[in-house]
Amino acid sequence: MYDDDDPDYLLCRKKTCPTCRADIRNRPIPIFVVKSIASTLSRARGTSPNASSSTAGSPATDTDPWEGLFLPDDEIEDYGSEDEDDDEDDDWLDGDVFSYGSSSDDEPYSGDYVFPVWEPPATLIDDEDYHFDQLRSSDLNALRRGATLGMLNAYDMYYVHDEGLIAHDHHNNRIFLGWNISLSGDDQDGERFMEWVMEDIHERPERWRMVELENGKYEAHRLVPEDDITDYSDTDSEHYAAGSDIEF
Repeated sequence: MYDDDDPDYLLCRKKTCPTCRADIRNRPIPIFVVKSIASTLSRARGTSPNASSSTAGSPATDTDPWEGLFLPDDEIEDYGSEDEDDDEDDDWLDGDVFSYGSSSDDEPYSGDYVFPVWEPPATLIDDEDYHFDQLRSSDLNALRRGATLGMLNAYDMYYVHDEGLIAHDHHNNRIFLGWNISLSGDDQDGERFMEWVMEDIHERPERWRMVELENGKYEAHRLVPEDDITDYSDTDSEHYAAGSDIEF
């Protein structure tokens, strides 16, 4: 990723947490307990750990994974200052802030609610943001459709081409959310969205198709107004540009 024409590219490139999208300006802090466990396991296997042998406070070595990625501490104060405004506390917000179930959802709808249909992903993500995460292609597809890493972990969420986004509640009931979800800009991990989903299942049953299973569990399928259905050309490919129906 080194650029001869712009040697400071990696230093100045915006870095965000892949889970909550918060800006990361300082190098991550080593967790020495984990490093100690890894070293012990490596010795037990008769192998040498790849981690640096340096101790806290010692200079970084050639094995430093963050070398060349973060500015020195004495320069971080000025990092990105030209783009900051008086609302620094709101800089982490990504997207519009809204209340779930508001706006058009509060207006009476006299039409029919139907099963959603396949649609292209609506969220554009940068694969480089997840360079250090062990993600499957299905996980990346879920992120492209509005999910977060927190939702993948906390709700065992995944994406299936023919069924859309599927989550599990704390009782292991399956919840089918359609092919795209939209999170409020202040809902960093999607937890508030999932809380709203659980409430909506009970408060607005007309918007859900419930299927009781023999094992006592249920499946909840989210329905959408029939007027909101868009007829996309379904495909086995997931390579769609966000906001576009053009396959490439």
